[in-house]
Amino acid sequence: MLRDLDDRDDMPLPERGREMKIYKTGLSEWIHGEKWPGINDYHIWLGPCPDCGSRTFDYGGGWRCIKSGCTRGTSNLAPSVGAEPTWWKTGINVIKDGDAWMAHYDDFINLQESPCSFGDSPQEAVDNLIEIKPNPQATKE
Repeated sequence: MLRDLDDRDDMPLPERGREMKIYKTGLSEWIHGEKWPGINDYHIWLGPCPDCGSRTFDYGGGWRCIKSGCTRGTSNLAPSVGAEPTWWKTGINVIKDGDAWMAHYDDFINLQESPCSFGDSPQEAVDNLIEIKPNPQATKE
């Protein structure tokens, strides 16, 4: 059984000299593509779970959520829970804000000056943001 690491703050983000996508969801912080240290060195961290916002990792040719209670989590017996959401490798970030999720682009300044949106899940917040202002990085990869 995999441990739920989102409640831990003892996993510091490494200093690197290359460009990285860092996620800070309000639940935890991690770097997209970094190896899962000490537990499964062959898995890497991916983006936030579209349902609960927890960390995800590569698994079975796809991905899984580390939160055991999540429908896309490790307690689900399917080898993978689907294709990666398209917004993981773009300039979109999600943050837990009270009972809601907020989505914004990397160049976010504040609520008055920058486009952002809210939703009951990370995916809903992202969908609302793209509806307000299409993602300028959606075609970049």
